[in-house]
Amino acid sequence: MGILLLITSCSPFSKFAGSSVYSSEKCPDSNFHLSVMSNQDLGISTLSFADFKFAISKKEFSLINPSQKPVFKDILFYGKTDNYDYYLLLNPKEKLVENYVFKDTIIGGKRYVIAASNSIHNNDFRHLTTNLYTSETDLLEHTCF
Repeated sequence: MGILLLITSCSPFSKFAGSSVYSSEKCPDSNFHLSVMSNQDLGISTLSFADFKFAISKKEFSLINPSQKPVFKDILFYGKTDNYDYYLLLNPKEKLVENYVFKDTIIGGKRYVIAASNSIHNNDFRHLTTNLYTSETDLLEHTCF
């Protein structure tokens, strides 16, 4: 048990990361789909883009980025596209690093930080940082048109 605790406590991913789930939600009366990452344990959902590959564990991160290690700790999920990558962090305790832009918000008394590589386009960053919701929010009603 002590060895297992040591292995899991060294992970840069939060203990809540395993509850993060990716889904594609179809807007009613439309062909438009929403790309959603949600975590029911924390009661949050965030809209992303369909071209991302996501990781919720160190093993999945290694499959997406075999030559890199996670830049942060306290990761809820990691997303990567051809142009940039981003992290959703939960209550990060460490200093945030250069080469990333950040935006934080408080939901349910917890601090969430979106950290995106500097190569992110301003409109993409705005989309990611303005679409973090509580799970009670009806994303289809709120974002479908």
